[in-house]
Amino acid sequence: KQWYQRRVAITAGAWDANFSQNLFSLSTDRKAADVCIRVGNKEIQAHKFVLDINSELLKLSDTAYNNKTHMLEVYLDNEFEEHVELLDTIVKSFYTGTITLSYDDLKLVYKFTKAYLVTWLPEFLLERFKESLNNTTFADMYCFANMVGCETLQMMCLQSMDFELANRLIESRELMKMDFHCIRRFVLLNNPALPEIMVFEMICAWFEDDVDKRKCNVEELLLKIRFQLIHKDDLDLVQNWILNANELNDNVRLQLVVAINKRINDPHDITNTLTPKVNFETEAVNKEKSKTNLTTQKHKTNLETMKAKLEKPKANLEKPKVTFKAPKTKIEMPKTNIEKSNSTKLESSNLTTFHVPTCVTYVITIPEKRRKYRLRLCVDTTA
Repeated sequence: KQWYQRRVAITAGAWDANFSQNLFSLSTDRKAADVCIRVGNKEIQAHKFVLDINSELLKLSDTAYNNKTHMLEVYLDNEFEEHVELLDTIVKSFYTGTITLSYDDLKLVYKFTKAYLVTWLPEFLLERFKESLNNTTFADMYCFANMVGCETLQMMCLQSMDFELANRLIESRELMKMDFHCIRRFVLLNNPALPEIMVFEMICAWFEDDVDKRKCNVEELLLKIRFQLIHKDDLDLVQNWILNANELNDNVRLQLVVAINKRINDPHDITNTLTPKVNFETEAVNKEKSKTNLTTQKHKTNLETMKAKLEKPKANLEKPKVTFKAPKTKIEMPKTNIEKSNSTKLESSNLTTFHVPTCVTYVITIPEKRRKYRLRLCVDTTA
């Protein structure tokens, strides 16, 4: 039994190696090919069963059977017409299981993989992308990931984001080439290696590069800034920029200033334990700062002006309050006797007067019955 199991294992291993070698030989000798992939004026021959095992190429592309050559012709998208050699390398990888690519070829191969659902290439390409990711290739790779909608590649780029890389993106102006959705990812990113003040600087630099086209999107980005994560010493720079950004909506500017003031007056400073203070200013902010050095008094004036514009005058619907004071002179009852049903006589000496606004109250005491009667004389205040 032991000898039999060993013999089977050896036979299976030999069969795998022999099959792989035979399959590799088919990639060089394609006389038995039954598929012709046409790219422009050139063609790449392959085998139908190899294409079916590795991809959905035959199902997702235009095909036609040629009666003369007795081969199935496959027509690819025009995007791949100029890269015949690279496509031939991809088809060979279906036979060998390996492929060697440069960074410039990675993007086109990934598009081919996504368009025709190649089964084994995505994981291989993501590993090559990860190896090629650095400060030089970050912007190009990140924009490509957003264009093709690859969430894994996007997160791979965002997780490598730090202060040094963000600073380089601003200085090299590669940040300015990104669209709104790429910048929005930076704002929503919760990466401790990227301080919140740096996110604000990136938004400012991106906005100032093209104010007219980007002013409709920058307000949404600024409202997502977490001012509670910015060091209090850096908030003066933030407030200075917002107050001078006249292109922004006054309502948005007011919201931002209120959030900053709330952060300044917050006694619990969590930035001391989360992130250190960042001493960084972009060139755009420096230019703005050199143009207008606003004082604290001017900041207050601008804020009051914005509040005055936004607050609508409220109609005074309430009636004016009129205060009436009761006369201090005592009102004496007439000396005529006040009689009750039991014929008890009451003298004016038994009356006590209390001075109340708009009314005078008399308390009538009957000593014999030990009772008190309260008589209120109201004053007409409208008269």
